[in-house]
Amino acid sequence: MPARSARTVVLTSAAVAALSDDELGAVLDHERAHLRGRHHLAVAAAAALVATMPILPLFRWARTELACLLEMIADDDAARAPTG
Repeated sequence: MPARSARTVVLTSAAVAALSDDELGAVLDHERAHLRGRHHLAVAAAAALVATMPILPLFRWARTELACLLEMIADDDAARAPTG
């Protein structure tokens, strides 16, 4: 989980080598959208609900769906990012 002031995205050298400049930019835009949106906080809250009440399937379902929605939000944000 990132620190409060963290603005660092870590990529492997294999990912950098495999991606074109445009693809790399899109990946970075996507990950920066997660950071700006503080998506890790929502994921942590959902995980806490599952951990404290594991018997309730609704919380497991919500955690899974929340993760998918946050990915789509980051995708949409990255798609709107200016190219350059």
